[in-house]
Amino acid sequence: MSRIRNHPLPKPDKRGRVRPHVGVRLDGSKARIDVGNIKTDGTAEMERRLRLIRQLYERLSERTAEIQRREGMPENAAWTKWAFEIAKRIGRGEQVTDAFVSDQFSSPVESPTYTATTVAGVITQLRSWGIPVVEGDSYQQGLINNHQQIEQLVAETVQRQLADLRSQRGAIVDQIALPDPMNLVEAATFHDAIDAFSKYLKDTGKKNSEGKLTNTIYTKIDLAQSMKRRYEDFPLRHLTLPKWEELIAYWRNRPLTKRNTRGKKGWCEDGIKLLFKMIRWLDTNPHFKWKKPNGFEDVDRKIIVLPEDQLPEVFQTIRKKTYSPEQLAIIMGHVDGYWKAIIALCVNCAFGQSEIGQWRTSHVVLRTPHPHAEKINWNTSTNDSWVVGPRPKTGTYGEHLLWSEVADSIEPHLRDREFVFVNGEENPMWMTHAKRPQSQIDNRWTNLIKRIQKDDPDFPALPFGSLRDVLPDVLRREYSDDIASLALQHGTYSEDKLLKCYANFPFARLFEKTVELRDHFQPMLDALARP
Repeated sequence: MSRIRNHPLPKPDKRGRVRPHVGVRLDGSKARIDVGNIKTDGTAEMERRLRLIRQLYERLSERTAEIQRREGMPENAAWTKWAFEIAKRIGRGEQVTDAFVSDQFSSPVESPTYTATTVAGVITQLRSWGIPVVEGDSYQQGLINNHQQIEQLVAETVQRQLADLRSQRGAIVDQIALPDPMNLVEAATFHDAIDAFSKYLKDTGKKNSEGKLTNTIYTKIDLAQSMKRRYEDFPLRHLTLPKWEELIAYWRNRPLTKRNTRGKKGWCEDGIKLLFKMIRWLDTNPHFKWKKPNGFEDVDRKIIVLPEDQLPEVFQTIRKKTYSPEQLAIIMGHVDGYWKAIIALCVNCAFGQSEIGQWRTSHVVLRTPHPHAEKINWNTSTNDSWVVGPRPKTGTYGEHLLWSEVADSIEPHLRDREFVFVNGEENPMWMTHAKRPQSQIDNRWTNLIKRIQKDDPDFPALPFGSLRDVLPDVLRREYSDDIASLALQHGTYSEDKLLKCYANFPFARLFEKTVELRDHFQPMLDALARP
């Protein structure tokens, strides 16, 4: 079978269409396929489409020739009807979906099971040829049907062999303890398992208050799908203990990233954790017949340490970098009252993007005595203002006493809205549905620091999240770890995990230290109060 010559794009016709010849039709005529228009589609895009179409024809021709040789037929490669329709779709720049493939094989005389099985097989074949296909429920159902048909064929073959043996050996054959035929063959591949596991994460993953998957689940799905690029596909029956060690070693050895740098330790650990989660799910999933052998859980998963992991500083007393009150005052000199209030509340309450971007106005109480002042032994008054409620990420409840300037700065942003800080469309600044929910906040912050550095190139460029660390850093240094943890609303305030069941949190101690630190933060508060 001769290969298609990789000619460049032909000249466009009078209407600007580029229609190269690729292969032949079943009737022997040359096949001309439209790959775009010179007026609207770029040359690079049309060349990409043509490469895929030529690749599809070559692989199809090789497969056809192999079948014809096996059956003793003369070799006669040509476009099949379904493959030609897919080629035309690629030429139009449209995605090849499992629904489109299914349409090419649908027929009134074919059963739905036959169609779904055929679609799954064709999609698997197309992907092995390098043709991208967007899958959905049709593909997943086809895989299930395919597994069931293989199981049935295996069971029938076993029974025929037993019948032949029974005629020779008699009833003793019936005493043979047969394995479940479902365990004899596993037709799925590793990439099939990744796709099924991704769908499982999507179907069962944790959802937010809006009923949408959380950012954490989307990150896991993206990481799982990326493994299809990192690992070559192979039959699941080849997933033995040595192969499993090889898969884990890929992450243990810190693979290269898109920036051509070695992967971060935490990222590689996430890759290993996700692999183990997938393999445990696979071991118990009834649609897959693969079972993990002994030793899978004992594989070494420790990430290697690289020289660049070692910190260059000799003295590492100061590991956490934060802005000083004087630097915070400089930042406030470059923003309006809205962002002054955001910065001040982050510092006062140890808030990060998640808290500041979705804190509700109902959790802010201004100029009101603490309702339980006597019980917590706190001297309260009508001058006190509070931010109370659970931290969005951990759900840990917290209470924060506001400095009066901070209370004044956020008061204008509490009227007639559900959330304290919103964007121009009156939506929370933390976009729960996005892959980077904090992007609005981070982008504004990055631009702000760049403006400051135009006047002062030496001004430190710390991330927005460093504002959350300002108060806890001082609390830990000047007072105790417990008070710093309480300010952060962490779920690990005390080593005694049952203590919270028997005693209330000592918020009065946090209130006391917040009052004591007012003088320390006075430069920032003075800048906050300026018009």
